Amino acid sequence: MTPLQLPFAHLNLRRNPFGEVPPEERGRLAVVDVERFVPKLAAPGFVVEFVGDCGRGKTTHLRALWDRSPNAPFVKVPEKARGFDVPDAPLVFVDEAQFLGRWQRRRTFRGERSFAVGTHESLAKVYERAGLDWIMIEVGGVDAERVRQMIERRLEWARREPGPLPQVTNAAIAAMLERHGDDLRAIEHHLYEVFQRLEEIRDVEVHHLGRAG
Repeated sequence: MTPLQLPFAHLNLRRNPFGEVPPEERGRLAVVDVERFVPKLAAPGFVVEFVGDCGRGKTTHLRALWDRSPNAPFVKVPEKARGFDVPDAPLVFVDEAQFLGRWQRRRTFRGERSFAVGTHESLAKVYERAGLDWIMIEVGGVDAERVRQMIERRLEWARREPGPLPQVTNAAIAAMLERHGDDLRAIEHHLYEVFQRLEEIRDVEVHHLGRAG
């Protein structure tokens, strides 16, 4: 009988490092700076808002911050948000907040609560009307060092046992940044495709990127 070949065992990995990360682990793997907002959110009347286009890291920032306040509810507003209610709690994490309607926004954002928000468009006027203190963080501007840190954390997360792992060269990182700009999600998808077809532990060079991504 042929021994069972575990996927990615030939790379000393338990899984593709750049596949979907379980929500409860995203905060731990995120390469972001959010620690300074934790004490502010512990008191009522404060909003930290992460604004940016798709794939730039809004949800990643929220998950990293939520990892430090895991008892607070975390909700993602659906595109068709009619009838959707944000939980009533002292601190709430609200992703895709741009989908909230006018009356939902007024009902949700109140001065006796605090919020961490991910949105494509700033809701500053809503916060001001509610008497909330707020700060807006524009998410984006990924550089080579952040991509390098993301890759290293993902590889360690997927590691099977001690020993060598595939590595991604600086030249390959630069090539992906040139192709995808600051769309970190696109870079992750690109690396997912590369690692799907990687046959041995080796450095991932520019020529391995091919047309993936």
